[in-house]
Amino acid sequence: MLTGNCGPNAYQVLASSGLQVITGVSGKIGDAVQAYKSGKFQSSSQPNVASHFGMGAGTGSGMGIGQGMGRGMGMGRGMGMGMMPPTPPTPPPSSPEQDLKALKAQSQELAKQLNDIQKHIEKLDKKEK
Repeated sequence: MLTGNCGPNAYQVLASSGLQVITGVSGKIGDAVQAYKSGKFQSSSQPNVASHFGMGAGTGSGMGIGQGMGRGMGMGRGMGMGMMPPTPPTPPPSSPEQDLKALKAQSQELAKQLNDIQKHIEKLDKKEK
């Protein structure tokens, strides 16, 4: 299973079901599958976030009506970068080898995200000229 984050409960259920869990994945589905097929991801040996990660306890009762008309980065044409997922927190290392492996994977993901952003900027620059 390719996923961005996986907490301890989900990891336990998935791993006990015999599924290989690969965390730290983001971006387009096709790109993630291609990266998996080319061996860029390694199976996770433990959850990469704490229990209930991302389950904020915010309060609010927003009753506003959106008037944005889909005019963000993509100008309503489905070309925006979307919400980039936050870089998952690095779990405490079990060993220097695991820490190095996790840091290398995180570095590769950040480099890919930066590359995608730079390509999008170049594309937008060309349209302005």
